[in-house]
Amino acid sequence: MTVNGSARLASRVRAQSFLPATLLRRSTHRRRVSVAMSDRHLACFGNRARPALRQAAVADIPAGELGPDLAAALLASLDVAPADGAACAAAARLWEEALEAHRAAPYLQLRVADMRMALGSRVTALGLYEELQRALQDDGFGEWLTRTRREVYDDIHKQHQSFKHDRSLGFSPSQRWRSTALMDNSAPYCRVMNTQMGDIRNIWQEINTCPDAMDWANNLQCLETSAIEGIITLVSTVVPALVYSGFDDERLLGGRLLTPNSAVQDPCTAIGILQDARKALDAALALFVSGAATLSAAVVCRLHRVLMRHSRVVQMSTGHGGFINYTNIGKTRQTTRTNVAATLRIQHVKVQFCPYDEVDAELDVFCDRYNALLQQDVCPFAAAAWISHVFVTIHPFEDGNGRLSRILASIPLLRQGLPPLCIPPSYKDAYNVTLNNIRANRDGDFTSLMQNLYSGTKASLEKLQAIVMSQRRDVETAAAS
Repeated sequence: MTVNGSARLASRVRAQSFLPATLLRRSTHRRRVSVAMSDRHLACFGNRARPALRQAAVADIPAGELGPDLAAALLASLDVAPADGAACAAAARLWEEALEAHRAAPYLQLRVADMRMALGSRVTALGLYEELQRALQDDGFGEWLTRTRREVYDDIHKQHQSFKHDRSLGFSPSQRWRSTALMDNSAPYCRVMNTQMGDIRNIWQEINTCPDAMDWANNLQCLETSAIEGIITLVSTVVPALVYSGFDDERLLGGRLLTPNSAVQDPCTAIGILQDARKALDAALALFVSGAATLSAAVVCRLHRVLMRHSRVVQMSTGHGGFINYTNIGKTRQTTRTNVAATLRIQHVKVQFCPYDEVDAELDVFCDRYNALLQQDVCPFAAAAWISHVFVTIHPFEDGNGRLSRILASIPLLRQGLPPLCIPPSYKDAYNVTLNNIRANRDGDFTSLMQNLYSGTKASLEKLQAIVMSQRRDVETAAAS
């Protein structure tokens, strides 16, 4: 990856994405302050329903185990104002990262469990509470946990049965779940025309005379895949610089970066999300372009964890305020017992994705067929259409499915010397409509989606070509002056 910035920004963004700058300054100030007697909790993620716990293991930050820097940063994060959503989300990400490194620390288990419960991830919160109870053996907490677990799982079971069988939920008949393992078991037979393939190869050949062309194309893919979801909408004037320099240039944190329509409004978080997208794309390329690796559910989960690191807890802005969204990363919906649906207003349809109790089996079949598909003589855009349809229809994760599907669907293109699949935001409506039409028809004909993916990628290449030409003109003008 081309990096014009310094390594300082990479560490700066990593730190600020998980802890606001004000807390970084405060944590530095407090390194010499004792962190004992710190029986405090994240004010924005409290759980008053559970019994209070006073054991030293959950009351005092284990500075000896965590180290002074992390201990001080955690202590500082407890001062985050509940009204500051971006800071609360950053603090939550810090605690999640700390727990991953120190899984057995009761102090971390309690506070992360409280945070998850507050943000609606009840199953994974209960898992942490249970780990904590095995360490504490607290009678009152154990009774509350037994009662709460029963209530939560009874509620999840009722909701799940309703999701699967209640017609009043309003799922469009054409968009009700039908098994991809049963319905999508044939490789696509459609192909883009030879002249179309020639056109896109010619554009790419002209751009690819530059040694960094693939790097630029990968950066553009990361920008567009986030933009089409509405997660990060960038000011147009910064896009060429991001395409050329990637997402580690320290100048990114200065000046206006995001439009008012961007769901993520915190610049550090936005940059972190783009960095994650690039890391996930690079990881997939390293695994599959050479042809050596095979896709499995475990690999899909690892890619999801990389892709969604900064999206795990994120403040999302809406036209009517904002909310903090929690996503379990690297865990399928079967693990978290979560069902998902989607409404597409342009078609007036409501989509029922795979019920959570079928996700893992469907994902295993998808991986087997994905590996087989890569070995067949199939048009790369047709293969991308099949991959996009099946993966999105399964929707194996709580969030990030579209972004990960476009990474996986890029592999057939990259194996044939083309740049990654890239869909501009202007193609979003047509992209979603064709996905829904394929899901409705289930006749094995992927032509409409294939053509949409081809047209979107061609448009993105033309955009990249224009950026390259503009850069060349600027260089020539500067040299002549």
